[in-house]
Amino acid sequence: MVLFYPIIPLFSFVRQSPLRPSQPQTSKIAGRDDIWAPDVSIHNGLYHAYYSVSTFGSQNSGIGLATRRTLEPGSWTDRGLVINSTTGDLFNAIDPNFHLDE
Repeated sequence: MVLFYPIIPLFSFVRQSPLRPSQPQTSKIAGRDDIWAPDVSIHNGLYHAYYSVSTFGSQNSGIGLATRRTLEPGSWTDRGLVINSTTGDLFNAIDPNFHLDE
């Protein structure tokens, strides 16, 4: 379970509901049952939470996306797998970060 702490002015944190997407699509992938390393950003009034799922010590990993319109307590809507990696790939799909190239 990943807890979400939005940043309030300089070092004040407020505990919010966990980032636990409804019906997570990425957790249906064999060996992936935990989400971690979320990156939350807002774009066009919609919060985007990119998160990692992985089997420990392998390249069997993926990055998923969950969205919601508010940071009030409640469920995130899982949008599924964005990218994944498997054994032998030249990369490991972990530690997401949102970047908008304008």
